[in-house]
Amino acid sequence: MSRIDRRILAWRAALAVLLGVLANAVAVGTPGAVPLLLGLVVPTRFANRGQTGWALGAGLLVGLATRDAGLAVFCGFLGVVSVLLARRSLGQRLLLTPLLALPVAAVVLHLEPPLAPWPLALALLCLNALLAQFASHLLFDLPFSRQRRQLPTLRSLLTSRFTAALAPGLFVGLLLVGQWYWQGMLVDAAEQTRRAQAQLSTYVRDHVGEHLRAVAQAADNASASGHPPGLAGLRRRLSGFLTLLVTDAEGNLVDFHAPGASGSVGPVSDRDYFQVPQQTGQPFVSDVFRGRGFGNDPLVAVSAPYRDAQGHFLGVVEGSLSLAAIGRRLAEVGAAEGVDAVLRDARGAVIASTLPGHAPTELLDDPALSPGARMGAAVLSGTGNALLAEDVIDSLGWRLATLRQLAPIARHQTLGHFLLGLLCVAGLALIHWLAARFARTLSGPLDQLLLHIRAIDLEQPHSLRPVHLDGRFAELAELREDFNGMLRRLAELDQGLRTALRDQAETNYELEQRVARRTEDLRDALSKARRLADAKSTFLANMSHELRTPLTSILGYAELAMESDGDAQAQREALETIRRQGEHLLAVVNDVLDAGRIESGSLRVEATPIGIAELLRDLRATFSERARRLGLELVVEADPDLPPALIADPLRLRQVLINLIGNALKFTPAGRIEVRARRWGAALVFSVRDTGIGLDEEARLRLFLPFSQADLSTTRRFGGSGLGLFISRRLAEAMGGRLCLHSRPGLGSRFSVVFPLGLAAAEAPPLPPARALGVGAPRLRGRVLVADDVEDLRRLVMVLVGATGAEVRDCADGEEALALSASWRPDLVLMDMHMPVMDGMQATRQLRSRGFAGPVVALTADVLAEDRRRFLDAGCTDVLHKPIRRDALHALLARHLPAAGRSVPASSASAGTIDALRQRYAARLGEESTQIEALAGAADRDQLLERLHTLKGSAGTFGFTEVSAAAAELEASLKSRNCAGEDTPDLLAAVVRLMRSAGAGFNADSGTTATSGTLRG
Repeated sequence: MSRIDRRILAWRAALAVLLGVLANAVAVGTPGAVPLLLGLVVPTRFANRGQTGWALGAGLLVGLATRDAGLAVFCGFLGVVSVLLARRSLGQRLLLTPLLALPVAAVVLHLEPPLAPWPLALALLCLNALLAQFASHLLFDLPFSRQRRQLPTLRSLLTSRFTAALAPGLFVGLLLVGQWYWQGMLVDAAEQTRRAQAQLSTYVRDHVGEHLRAVAQAADNASASGHPPGLAGLRRRLSGFLTLLVTDAEGNLVDFHAPGASGSVGPVSDRDYFQVPQQTGQPFVSDVFRGRGFGNDPLVAVSAPYRDAQGHFLGVVEGSLSLAAIGRRLAEVGAAEGVDAVLRDARGAVIASTLPGHAPTELLDDPALSPGARMGAAVLSGTGNALLAEDVIDSLGWRLATLRQLAPIARHQTLGHFLLGLLCVAGLALIHWLAARFARTLSGPLDQLLLHIRAIDLEQPHSLRPVHLDGRFAELAELREDFNGMLRRLAELDQGLRTALRDQAETNYELEQRVARRTEDLRDALSKARRLADAKSTFLANMSHELRTPLTSILGYAELAMESDGDAQAQREALETIRRQGEHLLAVVNDVLDAGRIESGSLRVEATPIGIAELLRDLRATFSERARRLGLELVVEADPDLPPALIADPLRLRQVLINLIGNALKFTPAGRIEVRARRWGAALVFSVRDTGIGLDEEARLRLFLPFSQADLSTTRRFGGSGLGLFISRRLAEAMGGRLCLHSRPGLGSRFSVVFPLGLAAAEAPPLPPARALGVGAPRLRGRVLVADDVEDLRRLVMVLVGATGAEVRDCADGEEALALSASWRPDLVLMDMHMPVMDGMQATRQLRSRGFAGPVVALTADVLAEDRRRFLDAGCTDVLHKPIRRDALHALLARHLPAAGRSVPASSASAGTIDALRQRYAARLGEESTQIEALAGAADRDQLLERLHTLKGSAGTFGFTEVSAAAAELEASLKSRNCAGEDTPDLLAAVVRLMRSAGAGFNADSGTTATSGTLRG
């Protein structure tokens, strides 16, 4: 048995003991009555189950619950008897238990005699022992030891469980009814005792008061007449007076009446009935006393003073009142109400009593007359054998105690307990019989089924006949049907064996069908894989076309630029074409990267206010010239009731709208393009409408899929990766909106980006307008500090910043940036994030901690959104990605520095300076390649990653895009592994080769090579 099971059994045993204690505590009734001890079932139950320790402990506890020493001894003895008889049969236990309990019960009753008749009390105690054994057997007679391993039958188990469920209700009900009846009887007896008390108190008060008032009236009459009162009339009216007298002021008798004139009375000045009225002037009733020469009746003196007209004391009128009438009245009421009464004066002397042994005038201190314990509304006497009602007669100070003996109540209650015990035995037997009948209705059909199962013989077919069970509940009916079905299946087994071959053939056919279906599924999967491969091939072909077309232009115009000696205009046009095709390549790559982020779930958008009017002006400035060249009318308008701003990602919203407008320009041969921002119900809508070729239903369904266009002719005619609209829809959804399309072939298309009005903002931040390509540097004023560890890149940024007219200084690490910022106080800091000594993030944090409030822009080749958040959290105001574009740098400077005048065209001097810097950087690429090889040979991974990161940004900025791309690929390969992979040596060799080739090629053609599109914006 596990520890948990033992704990559960212990808790159940403790609960049983508690119930037994409560049962015995509630069963205790009137003192002197023998209770019905139902709690004895608990120790008997433990003994019969072999739990000796629990049996002895429970016997002691349920005995102590009776709060009676004799009953506690009896209960403990029965616990021991139950343990000794535990292995006996039920008959032996029922016979021996009362016989063994009889002498102990006799001793207990002898030591503490009950108020109930002794034979009745003895019979009830023996009945308690018999009831405990009988109830324990019927409620808990199940296997209890390891030696008795037989499992109980279902019938006995159900009978015991049903009996155990119903019997406590019977016991509790009978016990509560009995207690309610006995408590009511006790309350009625107490109430009757109080009524007799009130009746006697009223009589005593009225009887004495009447005589006192008569004496006082005679004294008042004498005071009014000035003569001593006459006593003849007073004696005739009230016969209770034994003697009457009148005294003068000195206590001498003036008049005296007594029966028989025997005995003499002298002066009474020493008597209290003379002195007290003389002193107080009030009527007086004395304590009880016996008459002196006038009989043995108990008397009280009733006196009152009389006075002259001036109020002088003249004497008293006194009557000796016989209390025999009060004694007779107490006896009459006591006999009628079944009570005893004791009347005492203020001293405690007995005036009258119906109890034997109480003599009049005797000073009495009897515990039976003092209040004891309370039982509900009833008060017991100090001896505990009677109900007590006590009252004080206020006007006299006398105490009247009325007692009702508990012996009749105890006898009645003990007899009731005996009858309740018999009812418990009879009721328990009836419940057990009913439970057995009920259990038989459940187990009888199962017994029938068991006999039928034992009679089954497969060699005798008649034994397989259906069974008929005598049951009327659903489960039995289901069991019968299932069993008969099993018999039918057994009978059908032979026929099933004969048809086994046919079933096997059917099974083989089914297996063949399954194989055919699986083969078809495999063909479908193969077809799907081929379609996916075709889609991949198509995508690769499209990407090859999209990449090769601008690359062809770039290579061709690069050769033209190299061959056009001295023709600056031709070189400029060639470089402009190279820059434009490079931007197209960048857009294709960005589309592929965005699509990858969307598919992987890593795309993140910002939520900042963007001004709607400024956004539309920027779009008009960006596309108006292109639309004019294409001969199209571009209309950009906004409804007047629009909110000032929209909460969205400015970069991504601009990307979506630029893509939609670019598609409209691409697919509209003639007509107009309308870009409109309007309010439509509870939504804000940006719509792009064209008069182009339009789309049919099939094309519309396919249009928003990745790498999809209207048809292959679209790809051949207009180009494109087929990712733009897929990315645009996902970006719109990520910003909380949606992208809708309405189109008809030949009538044009309308794309709508719909946002809920809940994303509108009350204020719009200023949005710097996009500058047209090729415009010179803006005129700015202010101080700009450039911090970068690559000297050539630092000098290039200084040239580009200096072209705006702003003052510029430079430094090579974070510590120099801190020192120069403290002494020179720049208005803007361009901070590289990867520098020796102290990197850009540490320097930015220290600048902010020292109180620098100006803008700090991060220069970095890290382009992930997580990197951008890291730099902004460190204190940066903005981020400028490498390779650095001149127009992006000038736009950033224009955002953070005040204007000093109109923009000026880029000068040839600036171009020459940039060419010189680029030539110097190219000359150092060979030396840098040697250092990178050395770091790779030394396995210094961290230093190698730092050099590659720097090379990625600087080479791209100076226009060596192949070197930048190769460095980025090698950096990514090293970061993705804890150690170098198999492809790392090849990537390293490619980087070194490209660096040396770029440096050698640039030095050979230094006189004819133009600046990179990256540097020209």
